[in-house]
Amino acid sequence: MRNTDSFESSTDSRYANPSVYASPGHVSSRVPYRMPEPRGSRWADPASKMRVPGRDTYGSEFIRMARFFVRIACVPALLLSSSPLQSQEAPKPAPRANAWTISQPYPNNPLRQATVVGSVSAAGASREAELQIECRAPELARINLLFRPTSLQFDLDPFEGPPGIGQKRKLLQMQPDADPPVSYFFSGFYIKSDVFVLAIAPPRERTSEIVSVAFAGKPIRIQVSPADDKGDPLVFTFTLPATSAPAQDVAKPCLVLKTKAPQPPSK
Repeated sequence: MRNTDSFESSTDSRYANPSVYASPGHVSSRVPYRMPEPRGSRWADPASKMRVPGRDTYGSEFIRMARFFVRIACVPALLLSSSPLQSQEAPKPAPRANAWTISQPYPNNPLRQATVVGSVSAAGASREAELQIECRAPELARINLLFRPTSLQFDLDPFEGPPGIGQKRKLLQMQPDADPPVSYFFSGFYIKSDVFVLAIAPPRERTSEIVSVAFAGKPIRIQVSPADDKGDPLVFTFTLPATSAPAQDVAKPCLVLKTKAPQPPSK
Protein backbone atom coordinates (compact mmCIF):
# COMPACT_ATOMS: atom_id res chain seq x y z
CA MET A 1 0.00 0.00 0.00
CA ARG A 2 1.18 3.46 -0.88
CA ASN A 3 2.30 5.65 1.98
CA THR A 4 -0.08 8.64 1.87
CA ASP A 5 2.03 10.55 4.40
CA SER A 6 4.95 10.72 2.04
CA PHE A 7 6.12 14.11 0.73
CA GLU A 8 6.35 12.42 -2.64
CA SER A 9 3.10 13.74 -4.04
CA SER A 10 1.81 14.89 -7.40
CA THR A 11 -1.14 16.97 -8.26
CA ASP A 12 -2.94 13.96 -9.73
CA SER A 13 -2.40 11.65 -6.74
CA ARG A 14 -3.36 14.43 -4.36
CA TYR A 15 -6.74 14.94 -5.99
CA ALA A 16 -7.19 11.21 -6.55
CA ASN A 17 -7.06 10.66 -2.79
CA PRO A 18 -8.41 13.79 -1.06
CA SER A 19 -8.99 11.78 2.11
CA VAL A 20 -5.39 12.59 3.01
CA TYR A 21 -6.61 16.10 3.84
CA ALA A 22 -10.28 15.66 4.54
CA SER A 23 -10.76 12.42 6.45
CA PRO A 24 -11.65 13.17 10.10
CA GLY A 25 -10.22 9.82 11.20
CA HIS A 26 -6.84 10.35 9.63
CA VAL A 27 -4.03 11.35 12.00
CA SER A 28 -0.59 12.00 10.62
CA SER A 29 2.69 12.35 12.45
CA ARG A 30 3.40 15.44 10.39
CA VAL A 31 1.48 17.94 8.27
CA PRO A 32 1.24 16.63 4.71
CA TYR A 33 2.84 18.65 1.95
CA ARG A 34 0.32 20.69 0.00
CA MET A 35 0.79 21.61 -3.63
CA PRO A 36 -0.32 25.10 -4.73
CA GLU A 37 -4.06 24.88 -5.07
CA PRO A 38 -5.97 26.05 -8.16
CA ARG A 39 -8.21 29.06 -7.75
CA GLY A 40 -11.90 28.29 -7.81
CA SER A 41 -11.64 24.87 -6.13
CA ARG A 42 -13.19 24.22 -2.78
CA TRP A 43 -9.71 23.74 -1.33
CA ALA A 44 -8.86 27.40 -2.11
CA ASP A 45 -11.22 28.58 0.65
CA PRO A 46 -9.61 28.26 4.11
CA ALA A 47 -13.07 27.95 5.67
CA SER A 48 -13.71 24.69 3.78
CA LYS A 49 -10.60 22.92 5.11
CA MET A 50 -10.69 20.54 8.01
CA ARG A 51 -8.48 21.31 10.95
CA VAL A 52 -5.03 19.85 10.62
CA PRO A 53 -2.75 19.49 13.66
CA GLY A 54 -0.35 22.38 13.80
CA ARG A 55 -2.42 24.69 11.55
CA ASP A 56 -3.88 27.93 12.97
CA THR A 57 -7.40 27.74 11.57
CA TYR A 58 -8.52 30.59 13.85
CA GLY A 59 -5.91 32.86 12.26
CA SER A 60 -7.22 31.96 8.81
CA GLU A 61 -10.77 32.75 9.93
CA PHE A 62 -9.62 36.13 11.25
CA ILE A 63 -7.98 36.96 7.91
CA ARG A 64 -11.13 35.92 6.06
CA MET A 65 -13.32 38.15 8.24
CA ALA A 66 -10.89 41.05 7.86
CA ARG A 67 -11.08 40.73 4.07
CA PHE A 68 -14.88 40.65 4.28
CA PHE A 69 -15.06 43.92 6.21
CA VAL A 70 -12.57 45.57 3.85
CA ARG A 71 -14.83 44.67 0.92
CA ILE A 72 -17.87 46.06 2.73
CA ALA A 73 -16.03 49.31 3.41
CA CYS A 74 -15.15 49.61 -0.29
CA VAL A 75 -18.75 49.25 -1.53
CA PRO A 76 -19.69 52.97 -1.27
CA ALA A 77 -16.56 53.97 -3.19
CA LEU A 78 -17.23 51.36 -5.89
CA LEU A 79 -20.82 52.49 -6.26
CA LEU A 80 -19.72 56.09 -6.59
CA SER A 81 -17.07 55.28 -9.17
CA SER A 82 -19.41 53.12 -11.24
CA SER A 83 -22.32 55.55 -11.23
CA PRO A 84 -22.56 58.10 -14.06
CA LEU A 85 -20.83 61.33 -13.21
CA GLN A 86 -23.04 64.32 -12.84
CA SER A 87 -23.28 66.04 -16.19
CA GLN A 88 -21.37 69.25 -16.49
CA GLU A 89 -23.80 70.44 -19.13
CA ALA A 90 -25.41 73.72 -18.21
CA PRO A 91 -29.24 74.00 -18.20
CA LYS A 92 -30.47 74.85 -21.67
CA PRO A 93 -33.28 77.41 -22.05
CA ALA A 94 -36.32 76.23 -23.98
CA PRO A 95 -36.13 77.29 -27.65
CA ARG A 96 -38.90 79.45 -29.10
CA ALA A 97 -40.39 79.89 -32.55
CA ASN A 98 -40.16 83.68 -32.73
CA ALA A 99 -36.74 84.43 -31.26
CA TRP A 100 -33.20 83.07 -31.15
CA THR A 101 -32.48 81.18 -27.93
CA ILE A 102 -28.83 81.46 -26.95
CA SER A 103 -27.08 78.77 -24.93
CA GLN A 104 -23.58 77.76 -23.89
CA PRO A 105 -23.90 74.05 -23.08
CA TYR A 106 -20.59 73.66 -21.27
CA PRO A 107 -19.04 76.20 -18.90
CA ASN A 108 -15.55 77.39 -19.79
CA ASN A 109 -16.04 76.09 -23.33
CA PRO A 110 -16.25 78.30 -26.43
CA LEU A 111 -19.13 76.26 -27.89
CA ARG A 112 -22.25 78.43 -28.26
CA GLN A 113 -25.60 77.79 -29.92
CA ALA A 114 -28.46 79.88 -31.29
CA THR A 115 -31.69 77.92 -31.71
CA VAL A 116 -35.10 78.59 -33.24
CA VAL A 117 -38.13 76.27 -33.41
CA GLY A 118 -39.89 75.17 -36.60
CA SER A 119 -41.32 71.94 -38.00
CA VAL A 120 -40.37 68.85 -39.98
CA SER A 121 -42.76 66.79 -42.09
CA ALA A 122 -42.73 63.61 -44.17
CA ALA A 123 -45.55 61.69 -45.85
CA GLY A 124 -48.23 63.90 -44.30
CA ALA A 125 -46.95 63.61 -40.71
CA SER A 126 -45.42 66.64 -38.97
CA ARG A 127 -43.40 67.19 -35.81
CA GLU A 128 -41.56 70.00 -34.07
CA ALA A 129 -37.97 70.59 -35.11
CA GLU A 130 -35.14 72.92 -34.16
CA LEU A 131 -32.67 74.80 -36.32
CA GLN A 132 -29.48 75.41 -34.42
CA ILE A 133 -26.51 77.54 -35.42
CA GLU A 134 -23.48 76.26 -33.57
CA CYS A 135 -20.06 77.87 -33.30
CA ARG A 136 -16.86 76.60 -31.74
CA ALA A 137 -14.17 78.94 -32.99
CA PRO A 138 -12.05 78.68 -35.03
CA GLU A 139 -14.05 75.90 -36.73
CA LEU A 140 -16.70 76.57 -39.34
CA ALA A 141 -20.13 77.38 -37.98
CA ARG A 142 -22.43 74.40 -38.19
CA ILE A 143 -26.16 74.26 -38.80
CA ASN A 144 -27.92 71.46 -36.93
CA LEU A 145 -31.45 70.19 -37.50
CA LEU A 146 -32.80 68.42 -34.41
CA PHE A 147 -36.03 66.40 -34.37
CA ARG A 148 -37.72 63.27 -33.05
CA PRO A 149 -38.33 60.92 -35.98
CA THR A 150 -41.15 59.02 -34.27
CA SER A 151 -44.20 58.68 -36.56
CA LEU A 152 -42.28 60.12 -39.53
CA GLN A 153 -42.21 57.66 -42.42
CA PHE A 154 -38.63 58.33 -43.43
CA ASP A 155 -35.72 55.89 -43.24
CA LEU A 156 -32.86 57.53 -41.34
CA ASP A 157 -30.65 54.44 -41.05
CA PRO A 158 -28.66 55.16 -44.24
CA PHE A 159 -27.82 58.64 -42.91
CA GLU A 160 -26.55 57.63 -39.46
CA GLY A 161 -22.91 57.55 -38.43
CA PRO A 162 -19.58 58.04 -40.24
CA PRO A 163 -20.54 55.86 -43.23
CA GLY A 164 -23.79 57.83 -43.70
CA ILE A 165 -24.80 58.39 -47.30
CA GLY A 166 -25.17 62.11 -46.67
CA GLN A 167 -21.38 62.37 -46.54
CA LYS A 168 -21.15 60.88 -50.03
CA ARG A 169 -24.15 62.38 -51.81
CA LYS A 170 -25.60 65.88 -51.63
CA LEU A 171 -29.13 64.84 -50.74
CA LEU A 172 -29.88 67.96 -48.67
CA GLN A 173 -31.06 71.23 -50.19
CA MET A 174 -31.26 74.52 -48.32
CA GLN A 175 -33.37 77.38 -49.59
CA PRO A 176 -33.48 80.64 -47.59
CA ASP A 177 -36.43 82.80 -48.63
CA ALA A 178 -36.72 83.02 -52.44
CA ASP A 179 -33.10 82.13 -53.18
CA PRO A 180 -32.47 79.09 -55.39
CA PRO A 181 -31.85 75.92 -53.35
CA VAL A 182 -28.25 74.85 -52.77
CA SER A 183 -27.22 71.22 -52.11
CA TYR A 184 -24.86 70.18 -49.30
CA PHE A 185 -23.17 67.19 -47.80
CA PHE A 186 -24.24 66.45 -44.23
CA SER A 187 -23.88 63.97 -41.38
CA GLY A 188 -26.48 62.30 -39.18
CA PHE A 189 -26.43 60.97 -35.63
CA TYR A 190 -28.57 60.44 -32.56
CA ILE A 191 -28.32 62.41 -29.35
CA LYS A 192 -30.12 60.94 -26.35
CA SER A 193 -32.14 57.98 -27.56
CA ASP A 194 -34.86 59.56 -29.65
CA VAL A 195 -33.47 62.81 -31.07
CA PHE A 196 -31.82 62.70 -34.48
CA VAL A 197 -29.51 65.43 -35.75
CA LEU A 198 -28.65 66.38 -39.31
CA ALA A 199 -25.50 68.51 -39.26
CA ILE A 200 -24.43 70.78 -42.11
CA ALA A 201 -21.22 72.81 -42.40
CA PRO A 202 -22.00 75.35 -45.15
CA PRO A 203 -19.47 77.91 -46.36
CA ARG A 204 -18.97 80.99 -44.21
CA GLU A 205 -20.77 83.13 -46.76
CA ARG A 206 -23.99 81.11 -46.53
CA THR A 207 -24.04 81.07 -42.72
CA SER A 208 -23.33 84.81 -42.72
CA GLU A 209 -26.37 85.35 -44.97
CA ILE A 210 -28.67 83.29 -42.75
CA VAL A 211 -27.83 85.33 -39.65
CA SER A 212 -27.80 88.65 -41.51
CA VAL A 213 -30.32 91.46 -41.15
CA ALA A 214 -31.42 90.89 -44.75
CA PHE A 215 -32.75 87.41 -43.92
CA ALA A 216 -34.32 88.35 -40.57
CA GLY A 217 -37.99 87.35 -40.46
CA LYS A 218 -37.69 85.35 -43.70
CA PRO A 219 -38.60 81.69 -44.19
CA ILE A 220 -36.01 78.98 -44.75
CA ARG A 221 -36.78 75.57 -46.22
CA ILE A 222 -34.51 72.52 -46.02
CA GLN A 223 -35.29 69.29 -47.84
CA VAL A 224 -33.64 65.86 -47.47
CA SER A 225 -34.25 63.29 -50.20
CA PRO A 226 -34.57 59.57 -49.32
CA ALA A 227 -31.40 57.51 -49.70
CA ASP A 228 -33.09 55.21 -52.22
CA ASP A 229 -34.75 58.12 -54.07
CA LYS A 230 -38.14 56.58 -53.33
CA GLY A 231 -40.92 58.03 -51.24
CA ASP A 232 -41.49 61.49 -49.82
CA PRO A 233 -38.64 63.77 -48.75
CA LEU A 234 -38.05 65.08 -45.26
CA VAL A 235 -38.97 68.78 -45.26
CA PHE A 236 -37.95 71.31 -42.59
CA THR A 237 -39.55 74.76 -42.46
CA PHE A 238 -38.49 77.61 -40.21
CA THR A 239 -39.09 81.33 -39.97
CA LEU A 240 -35.95 83.20 -38.97
CA PRO A 241 -36.55 85.58 -36.04
CA ALA A 242 -37.04 89.27 -36.78
CA THR A 243 -33.99 90.14 -34.69
CA SER A 244 -30.80 88.60 -36.03
CA ALA A 245 -28.29 90.18 -33.63
CA PRO A 246 -28.23 87.23 -31.13
CA ALA A 247 -27.44 84.72 -33.88
CA GLN A 248 -24.83 87.04 -35.37
CA ASP A 249 -23.11 87.28 -32.00
CA VAL A 250 -22.97 83.46 -31.72
CA ALA A 251 -21.75 82.84 -35.27
CA LYS A 252 -19.31 85.74 -35.58
CA PRO A 253 -16.18 83.98 -34.19
CA CYS A 254 -16.67 81.19 -36.75
CA LEU A 255 -17.20 83.57 -39.67
CA VAL A 256 -13.85 85.31 -39.41
CA LEU A 257 -11.29 84.08 -41.89
CA LYS A 258 -7.96 83.24 -40.33
CA THR A 259 -5.19 85.15 -42.03
CA LYS A 260 -1.67 83.86 -42.09
CA ALA A 261 1.03 86.06 -40.67
CA PRO A 262 3.23 87.56 -43.40
CA GLN A 263 6.36 85.56 -43.96
CA PRO A 264 9.71 87.38 -43.96
CA PRO A 265 11.29 87.58 -47.39
CA SER A 266 13.63 84.73 -48.07
CA LYS A 267 17.29 85.64 -48.29
